[in-house]
Amino acid sequence: RELSIVSERNRLSLELHDVVSQKLFSLMLTAEVVAEQIDADPTAAKAQAQRVKALAREALDELRSLILGLRPPELERDGLEGALRKELELFGRSSGVAVELHIEPPLPPPDSRRDFAILRIVREAVQNALRHANPDRIVVGLTARGVTVVDDGEGFVPADRELRARHLGLTSMEERAAEIGARLAIASACGDGTTVTLELPAK
Repeated sequence: RELSIVSERNRLSLELHDVVSQKLFSLMLTAEVVAEQIDADPTAAKAQAQRVKALAREALDELRSLILGLRPPELERDGLEGALRKELELFGRSSGVAVELHIEPPLPPPDSRRDFAILRIVREAVQNALRHANPDRIVVGLTARGVTVVDDGEGFVPADRELRARHLGLTSMEERAAEIGARLAIASACGDGTTVTLELPAK
């Protein structure tokens, strides 16, 4: 549990540094350009101001996404299907990528610990695809047997140790799967997209 906490802290630190801080830095630089152009070239300044607005929204979306990861939607109120649907809709709106949820009933009865782990694993898989794979479409499938997250992005080599060292999301998903006795498999190759499969333990 202590190793899992450390891993989660490291992951959050990397995400804040790699994504949010970079967007805020770009926001600051663009705001400086606006200040310089506002008198000399109002038209160009207006265009840069729109860029400031877009960067601010992107940073807000990233922070909101991180906060949702720490405090996810109320599973008891919405259930796993409802919570997943809301989160995937948010990802789709903020990224412009088609993010779909396919449900194959009947689903297993609610289990807060298991459902929380599923929500976090799906979130990590979708976020990894959006951030690193440049996909056109992501499909999340939920059944009583488990979950699949399939993207048509650029793909990668899952066994690449250097990649795992830079991005702790893969290890984080595996740790969460192990915590609920599930099996996580990642199938990917450069240019062939990625499939993340979470196989739940048989009852």
